[in-house]
Amino acid sequence: MKRVVFFGTSAFGADVLRALAAEAAADPAFAAQMRESFLERRRAALRQLLERGVTRGELSEAQSAAALDLVYGSLWYRLIFAV
Repeated sequence: MKRVVFFGTSAFGADVLRALAAEAAADPAFAAQMRESFLERRRAALRQLLERGVTRGELSEAQSAAALDLVYGSLWYRLIFAV
């Protein structure tokens, strides 16, 4: 996950990720491929960490799912809008 964040914070990496997001918005087949080959692997890494919190009773399943979406939603928002 650190590598993706670092890549996304470089000018070149941010441009590449923005272009991929734009293509995914325009092409449903590409969006499905991007979800399967790129996004799901990265989300799985964070999901694994959050599941530890669920196992320890620190988070509910619903909180874990919400946290996963909030983290990745925030990252993509910041990337796309350069904030």
